[in-house]
Amino acid sequence: MNSKNIKSERVKRIFADTAKQIITTEGVEAVTVRDVAIRASYSFPTLYNHFKSLDELLWYTRNLMMLDIADYLKSNVKVPPVDARGIAELFRSYVDFYLEYPNCFKFFYFYQLDKPQGSSAENEFDYDFEKNIGGIVSNFNNKDGITDEKIITSLKAVMYSVHGMLMLHLSDNYNLDRAELYSFLDDITELLF
Repeated sequence: MNSKNIKSERVKRIFADTAKQIITTEGVEAVTVRDVAIRASYSFPTLYNHFKSLDELLWYTRNLMMLDIADYLKSNVKVPPVDARGIAELFRSYVDFYLEYPNCFKFFYFYQLDKPQGSSAENEFDYDFEKNIGGIVSNFNNKDGITDEKIITSLKAVMYSVHGMLMLHLSDNYNLDRAELYSFLDDITELLF
């Protein structure tokens, strides 16, 4: 990579980190091209030199945020899960992340963001969180001979169930607290694994 590309990637990262900070603290609704550029100490035309649109910036930012979640899980789950209890612990950490950063959850699951086509975003890394979760539990003790495909399907079922419970929690329509979310995780992982 030449020095021009290195500088361009560094500037893109500055813009994305700034957008991530706004999303985390104020919500995605507060992200504008002009505000991101000002907070990053650049002009908004400079932002458009690196991203064709706000959606392209948000897509890039989304992928960086997914890496943050993976790092959070890896730092909080010291031992790879080998049984249902370990999987429950993994997903407890996942729940903890979103309880700590609810605006991130809202960005990922309430905000409609389509992958920009014909842009540099197509060439950026596409982080597959579900696939990564499968990799995290690769040491799972498969005592019942469950196929890898069924393990991944079960993990997705847990993840999607957790998303539903988090939506209920964040909507304030139900009085679900952390203990109830954990209890649900214990029950569903025991059922599926």
